[in-house]
Amino acid sequence: MYFDDKIKEFMTSRTLCKLLSDCNFRVIEQKKIIIFPFQFLDPLNKILEKTLLKHLGIFILIHAEKREE
Repeated sequence: MYFDDKIKEFMTSRTLCKLLSDCNFRVIEQKKIIIFPFQFLDPLNKILEKTLLKHLGIFILIHAEKREE
């Protein structure tokens, strides 16, 4: 589902990392994961994280820290 802002695609992890770098952050780790937001589907989430489908992740999690100036 897209918002009403005329953007028809989501940011890639590369774009997000570049944005963070431009804002003086250092990317420590990034993950793409699939999360079905229902507790009863948690076992399925854990299985999917161990397959090639994790690269088609719905969520991109990025751990970054601000560089000292």
